[in-house]
Amino acid sequence: MVHALDRLRGLPVLVLTGSDDRLTRPKHSKRMAADVGPTAVLVLVPGADHVVNQTRPVETNAALDQLLRRAADGVAGAAGQTSREAPRQSR
Repeated sequence: MVHALDRLRGLPVLVLTGSDDRLTRPKHSKRMAADVGPTAVLVLVPGADHVVNQTRPVETNAALDQLLRRAADGVAGAAGQTSREAPRQSR
């Protein structure tokens, strides 16, 4: 998989994962983001599992909005920001 990630270097990349994901464990998501490099942002959603996009749509949409802003800005604003935790949203 690392060779496939090479193609993403230099592009804005979002690695979105839930802290309770048992299929793609957070440590693997961290590795993916690290392998892509400084243009990748890892967003860890507390309490979410593998289908974070379905179970936590507010956090997912916020992360996607950030990705789209970074893409529109040409990724320049991504340098140095490689990981963050999504804030918990009230339901």
